[in-house]
Formats: sequence, structure tokens, C-alpha cells
Amino acid sequence: LFAFAIPEDDTSLFKREDKYYLGPIVTFKNEGGKQEIIDGQQRLTTLLLLLRAFYERSSNQKDSETKSMRKMIEQCIWKTDEFDKPDQNALKIDSEVATDEDKGEFLEILKSGKADDGFKSRYAENYRFFEKKIDAFLSDYPSYFRYLPVRILNNCILLPIEADNQDSALQIFSTLNDRGKPLSDADIFKAQCYKHYAAMGLR
Repeated sequence: LFAFAIPEDDTSLFKREDKYYLGPIVTFKNEGGKQEIIDGQQRLTTLLLLLRAFYERSSNQKDSETKSMRKMIEQCIWKTDEFDKPDQNALKIDSEVATDEDKGEFLEILKSGKADDGFKSRYAENYRFFEKKIDAFLSDYPSYFRYLPVRILNNCILLPIEADNQDSALQIFSTLNDRGKPLSDADIFKAQCYKHYAAMGLR
């Protein structure tokens, strides 16, 4: 991502029409009218944690470009009111895949911007990793700091594929993965669990 957003360590070489493809996100609308993600959860959660870390690390910067960057991140992570003011307790995403403890840590990190020492989930580990990398990035490239998250938001593409129902979403998920990298045991188990509980009328 860094090489894409800041080619040859020079922000001026970036072409605004260029795109970086991060992969598909396969969804369907459940009976409650909410979008459920069948494939792409890890890409989406990782991206949100990265953006949240950028947001947290930029809190003391007051220049207009950084303020615009933070505004873009706010609209990505939180629900906003009619004046575009974010409610940091109202996230745009929930997690139904992780364990209850992991889910709680993920949502708390997005809300607070902090991974407490007691947090042990992979989300907390990833967030701490991003914090360290962003600190190093800020130290090495202070004038480039705001460009990376903005170019991630504007030029990185997550291709949405919305299926008519859960069965179709699972079929698309299996087809996409069968044609690319072989499915892991966890991927296969997850897909079969979806099918099993859907057949029982459970979500």
C-alpha cells in the first residue's frame, strides 16, 4: 500500500486515477434488513483498524489537510448526524464472526482508539502493530503522513458483490475461492456452518 500511495517515496509521482484492488466483499441482506458479510471480513476489519490507528495518531495535528483526512475516516467508521458530526459510540460495522470476547475488543478499539494491555485478541495485536508502523512512518515521513490514509480511502477498491440471499452468497464465496487460493480448513468450516444454521432457520 505504501509503494502504491507514495511511489518511489515521492507523493508527487502518485496518479489520482490509479486504483489498488484489495479484493471482493460478498454480502447478502438478512431477514432483519442488515448486510451480512460472507467473504471479506478480514480485509474490512483490518482496513478499519488501520484507519482507526491513523485517526488516533493524527489527533494533535491541526492543519486543514489532516482535518479533512480525519473527516473522511470519521465517515468511514462511525455513523454521523445530519451535520456530519460522528457518534463514536455508533459504529457502522458489527462483528458476528469473532468470539464474544474478540468482538468486544474489536468494537472497543474502534470506539476508543486504544488497545488496552489486557486485550489479547488478534484485533488488538494487529492494532498495536499498526500503531508502531504508523509511528515509524510519521517519524520518517512527517510531511507524507496524511497522504497514505486519504489515498487508501480514495483509491483502494473493495469490490462489493451483493447476493440475493445467503445461499447465493455462499455459492459466490465458494466459487471465488475455488478459482484462486485454495480454501483453508477454517474457510470451509465457516461456510458449512453458515449453510447448516441457515437450514435450521438460524443466523
